[in-house]
Amino acid sequence: MGGVAGELPSTPSEVITPDDPEGWEALYPSNVQKSFKKAIGQGPNEAIARKHMAEADDLFRQKQYAAAGKQYKSAAGRWPDSALEEDAMFLRGECYFFDDRYADANDMYDDVVKRYSNSRHLDKIVVRQFAIARYWQESEQLNPHFPVTPNLTDKTRPWFDT
Repeated sequence: MGGVAGELPSTPSEVITPDDPEGWEALYPSNVQKSFKKAIGQGPNEAIARKHMAEADDLFRQKQYAAAGKQYKSAAGRWPDSALEEDAMFLRGECYFFDDRYADANDMYDDVVKRYSNSRHLDKIVVRQFAIARYWQESEQLNPHFPVTPNLTDKTRPWFDT
């Protein structure tokens, strides 16, 4: 396989054979990204994820929602497929909500529900999404916009049709 120990194989076929389906999974974009993150020291690490969560919680209590959202994103990325990731994703949505970035909050809540369909935060997510929908509906009634007109300035509304 490539000759000298430590030398790279000369062709991909030396690494992955057609009859080895598990080898092909290594080339999936999500797996390549995971391998890359692990190689540069950014792989899963519960201790680091908990540290990011604690920092994010402090920033959230201080109402520094943009900074807290970044920390929640880091926490979720460092301990995927866990209750900590679920909480971090939900709280990142909360940061967007309280920062009046309703389109981003709605998208983040959707991501939580897609990833964790039985989320323990489902009751709060439904209430938040309903509040966002009502806000968009009422703002549209007060100030109608043509559905294809892009929104470039108001961070409380999505880019296009609410």
